[in-house]
Amino acid sequence: MDTTMQQGLQESPLCAAVFMGDFNTGKSLLINALVRHDILFISRDESRTPPVFIARSDSGEPLYGVRQKGESAVEINSHEQFLSTRHIKGAPCDSDALGALVPDMPFRRLAFVDTPGASTDDNKPAILKPAPALDNTLFVLTTTLEYWPARHTMALIKEYYAQFPGRFIIAANMTDQMNANEIRRVRDRARQRLERHGITPAPPLFPLSARLELARRIPGDEYRKRIKTEVRELCDAGFDAFRVALYEFEANASLNHAGYSLDTLLMSTLATAVTMSEKGQDA
Repeated sequence: MDTTMQQGLQESPLCAAVFMGDFNTGKSLLINALVRHDILFISRDESRTPPVFIARSDSGEPLYGVRQKGESAVEINSHEQFLSTRHIKGAPCDSDALGALVPDMPFRRLAFVDTPGASTDDNKPAILKPAPALDNTLFVLTTTLEYWPARHTMALIKEYYAQFPGRFIIAANMTDQMNANEIRRVRDRARQRLERHGITPAPPLFPLSARLELARRIPGDEYRKRIKTEVRELCDAGFDAFRVALYEFEANASLNHAGYSLDTLLMSTLATAVTMSEKGQDA
């Protein structure tokens, strides 16, 4: 192992929020809404990217990089190259991890990690195991408000809650597709349902809409106009509460990093733990 990688493995863990969940629940859209930039690839067609690590940049322009398999240096990419680094229908991908530095990102020290969604063919995503590299990490299960109690999702909630107590929350996306009464009913009964499955005390569940949140930046957006006011207000309140939870985690975390570079992100112990987990190996 070369010196650069050794330094990465020895550093203190990054402060991060790791997003995981099924394919097509809007993880990437949710992160775009949080960082207020269209950074990540969005598609309804199933594809699988390597884990993506995102943090605030102190420069005026976004920076993109990739760590190729077997390499110990970060390769700088254009945004187009960054977006195209994914594999479709089993085609191989040459990279282990992607990184992006985003100017004016609201979170100054909290990095975001977008993990590959669970496949429709194999509905069990890689499960991260406790490790020192993850000691400063919040885990965010991204699901939908309508389908969040599905059996495999509940099993995933139970496992992550057991592995990382106090550092696990649920983002129930696509809440804008339900009416106001349904939203309140599901939201108000979520805790009871979780506790009936032995998940006590229940982790926070935030009903929200990444699509509506992105549209907040666009005055007079037609999609926001079409959503009933009551539904829109419930979705906005859920997203605001979710964002506050992330800010609070960032404020309370041990922050030992003055700033991020693409090397800091992609050669970190956090990146190693996540990518090794995706390969089914222990970090």
